[in-house]
Amino acid sequence: MRKLIAAATASLLVAGCGTAHMAKAPVRQGQTAQAAKAKANDAFLRITYITANGLMGTSFTAPPNYQVRLRAYTTADWNAQLDWNWRAFGPIFGFNDSATWTTPSFDGTYTVDVQVRNRDNGWDWKTLYFRVQKNAKLAEAELDEADKAAAEGPVTRDKQ
Repeated sequence: MRKLIAAATASLLVAGCGTAHMAKAPVRQGQTAQAAKAKANDAFLRITYITANGLMGTSFTAPPNYQVRLRAYTTADWNAQLDWNWRAFGPIFGFNDSATWTTPSFDGTYTVDVQVRNRDNGWDWKTLYFRVQKNAKLAEAELDEADKAAAEGPVTRDKQ
């Protein structure tokens, strides 16, 4: 009994530490080691990066009323069943790991959020920042923390 309690406590400590280190998944009868590892990885679902019209980054500049094609990439297996939720300031139309967003008409800093969940209650979300400026071309940008704090969009509304 003591060993069982110690093992449960150790697994809770490892699971709650917020690191990417994973304990080995137990292999059940009739299950391959590869399937057990895939099941363990599903619990640690991560969005690795998002592209905006093919550009990688977390902050961009873009012109007003510009259509941006977004695509998210995850650590999930290619055939995993995932639920996606795209949110932004202004019109955004998402379908699975892709979305199309039209930048607002006014200059400013805006956010686009994407959240992904799997069937094993693994989830992750990422935020992209866009500085909308007249005569800008879509490009990666370095935004300081003040710009990000002043951003309009879902991430700022959720954190207040």
